[in-house]
Amino acid sequence: QRLGAEGPTEPLVYRGAKHLPLTKMTNFIEKRIMKFLQHHYRIWSVQKEVLGYDPRNLDSRAFGHVQVRCVSNIEREYHSSIAKKNPLLLEWLKKQYNYSLDFKGRTKAILLFQEIDQVDVCFFAMYVQEYDEDTQHKPNQKTCYIAYLDSVKYFRPEYLRTKLYYELLLSYFEWVKNRGFTRAYIWSCPPQTTEQDYILYCHPKTQKTPSNDRLRTWYRMMVIEGHARGIVQSCQTLHDAHMSDEEAKCIELPYYLGDYWPQISENFIKELKKPDKPNAKKTATAGALTPSSTAS
Repeated sequence: QRLGAEGPTEPLVYRGAKHLPLTKMTNFIEKRIMKFLQHHYRIWSVQKEVLGYDPRNLDSRAFGHVQVRCVSNIEREYHSSIAKKNPLLLEWLKKQYNYSLDFKGRTKAILLFQEIDQVDVCFFAMYVQEYDEDTQHKPNQKTCYIAYLDSVKYFRPEYLRTKLYYELLLSYFEWVKNRGFTRAYIWSCPPQTTEQDYILYCHPKTQKTPSNDRLRTWYRMMVIEGHARGIVQSCQTLHDAHMSDEEAKCIELPYYLGDYWPQISENFIKELKKPDKPNAKKTATAGALTPSSTAS
């Protein structure tokens, strides 16, 4: 309708999550998730029939359909001139190893929706980075990086939330593995404050933020489940995988935008550039540029 015209505007038509574009990846993950929900629905139905009552006080709507959609899929170019987040690190690597960034990758945003009271509720979001066999930066070849996970506790039934998130992650890992990817990296880092939001704009006040230890345990349990299914072959910390050898170099590490080790290295270099105070111990050394992170 023409702006400023009198009379009511045309009613908006709410189409819902199912009308968002599908991809081969989202179809693959959604089928795995629906198979998971159908399995637990059958278990719940049998328990209800055998006991004569519902021990969880649920109804069939609690197992509503889950829609999986990739709402962003962008090819990005990585080169030193646009890497504004780590200028000191890239400058240092250029001087030490003649190192420069010049490769392509892909970023994706994956959302999960469930229809609750006739409204599609987005209850889970995941940002990933992918680098296939054509990526020119060798450490990044055939790897994916889970940059962020976020959720709000609206999925029904609530007791299956964690298992459903595991199903999503393992289905995604199985998908990229089928594409020829060999490694997946996860930075286990919860929000530092309750007010800090990663992807979703806000969270219920009753939703607790996990501690570092609890979040690492959460990921380890997911990896154990993936190993039992034959999806995950092994699991290592970043330190064990790339920095246990004294001869290891920073240029052998995969570079992911926003990752832990480029950020912490940037801080170390700032310390290196500070002039030494008289009669004071040095606070950083060149060797500190190989951080001993235990992030999975």
